[in-house]
Amino acid sequence: AIGDFAGRALEAAAGMARLGNALRGLAITEQPPKLLLGWLHRLVYRQEAPEVTASAVIGYLDPDTPRMTWSQAGHPPPVLVREGKGRLLPAPGGVILGAQPDGRYGQSTDPLEPGDLVVFYTDGMVERRGQDIDEGITDLMRAAEQASHDDPHRAVDQLLAALGPTDGEDDSCLLAIRVTDR
Repeated sequence: AIGDFAGRALEAAAGMARLGNALRGLAITEQPPKLLLGWLHRLVYRQEAPEVTASAVIGYLDPDTPRMTWSQAGHPPPVLVREGKGRLLPAPGGVILGAQPDGRYGQSTDPLEPGDLVVFYTDGMVERRGQDIDEGITDLMRAAEQASHDDPHRAVDQLLAALGPTDGEDDSCLLAIRVTDR
């Protein structure tokens, strides 16, 4: 999972910690990602201030098949790099957490192959002043195509170096998953 709580500084960090802890508790139910997001939505909508929202991607990687089942709530979709070509995974429908009374979430299951690299990120990684967010996402995909696919830790280091400094006002987070042979 990866997410982004609206706001700044300590208030946003505390909100994200609450959501992360709630998700850890809910995940034990082993319910699908779309249900977990629905429950998180109710939590944000009912328990946070009315103007508070958050975005998130929640996924489950089944290493035996391999495939990833995931849902999103107003969050940028993951990047999949396969055989050196990057693309955004088609996002299932889903409103931002807390934005409206009824949050419904779609779900997608994407087959993965050995050697695939899946990159999750927050908008702070791809938003730059004076640049459209789509350009930032394209930059991320290009950097991911060039990153090491042998080691996801090294891939993250390479992505951070390629993307350069982020806006110090917004949080930035990257998560990379590499699919291996079993």
